[in-house]
Amino acid sequence: MPRHARTESAPESNVDEHLPFARLGHYEIVRKIGHGGMGDVYLGYEQALDRKVAIKVLPADLARSDDFVRRFRTEATAVAKLNHPNIVPIHFIGEDEGHHFYVMQFVEGESLAERLAHHERLDVVETLKIVEQALAGLAAAHDRGMVHRDIKPGNILLDSRSGRALLADFGLVKSPKSSATGKPR
Repeated sequence: MPRHARTESAPESNVDEHLPFARLGHYEIVRKIGHGGMGDVYLGYEQALDRKVAIKVLPADLARSDDFVRRFRTEATAVAKLNHPNIVPIHFIGEDEGHHFYVMQFVEGESLAERLAHHERLDVVETLKIVEQALAGLAAAHDRGMVHRDIKPGNILLDSRSGRALLADFGLVKSPKSSATGKPR
C-alpha cells in the first residue's frame, strides 16, 4: 500500500536483497509493502529529493499484454491529473527494462482495512471524519469525470501525521463519458 513521503535517507541496510530489481529509473527499491490486482507496491527512495515514495509495478505477466500496459498507464495518467488532499498524488510514470511502474506519495500510517482489523469498532467521530474525507476525494475525481472502480477499506489510507484519509489504487479508472473500451464516445 502506498505510504506518506518523509524526508529521511533510506539506509542501505534496509534494502531487501530478495527483490526482483534494485532500482527502477532513479528510484532505489527498498522493500515490498503491498500487493494488488494490477501490481505489487514497493517502498522506494528518491535520492534527488531525499524522500520515500511508493512505487506500483505492473506484474511481468501482465506487462506482456499491450492492453494491460495501456490500462495501467491510463490509471496513472488519470489519477496524476487529480490534485486533492484526499487523493494519493502520482509523481511519475515510467518503464525500466520492461518493468512498467508509477510513483506515488508514500503515506505513513495504515489503511482503513488495517485499522478495522485492529479495532472492533471505530468511534462515530472518527468514522464520520474518514467517510467525509473519502467522499471529498471521490467527489473531486467525479468532478474530473473519473470513477474510482475499487473503493474499499484497503484503498483508503490513513495518514498518521496529518490525520487525513487518502484514496489510493483507483483500479481501472473509468470516465462516465467513455465506453467500456475506454475510448471517448
